[in-house]
Amino acid sequence: MKRRVLIVLGAVLLVGGIAAACTSDNGGLEDRVTKLEQERTSLAEEVAAIHEQTMYANMVATLNLLDDVGFHELYTTILETREAPAGTSGPVRTALRAVAVTEWPDELDAAAQDFQQKLQTFFDVLRGEDQSSLRDAAQAAHDMYHGFTGDCWQFLAASIGLEDIGERGDHLGETN
Repeated sequence: MKRRVLIVLGAVLLVGGIAAACTSDNGGLEDRVTKLEQERTSLAEEVAAIHEQTMYANMVATLNLLDDVGFHELYTTILETREAPAGTSGPVRTALRAVAVTEWPDELDAAAQDFQQKLQTFFDVLRGEDQSSLRDAAQAAHDMYHGFTGDCWQFLAASIGLEDIGERGDHLGETN
């Protein structure tokens, strides 16, 4: 009888221990999961911030490259001489590529696509034999350059809290 009592008592203790283990503290698993979810959210926010800053840095690089092309000077020269200076297609092609590969914020993407199309047209005219549309293509690229880059600089300024940095050209559409 003692043996039975001991077996029953052992079985009860074993079942009770298993039940207690299943219903008691799970070793902090829930806390660890919550902490991991918070870390994941924090990392996602950091990645988004890094992506935004990288996009802005790429925009600045592209805008500086566009400034180096000298669209205003090209347009003025084409107006005066009725022809493009030698070597014009290379910088225009570089500008076209830079605008095409740069990621633009949603607010500027449509304008970037429009500028890319105007650069493509200008580049095609520069490569072709038909110079009759050179002035129009140069003017379209020139005007879009001023408007687009001005909008981009304004966007970047606003992203850091500046209101007006005076980057819009006031001579767009001049025909000299």
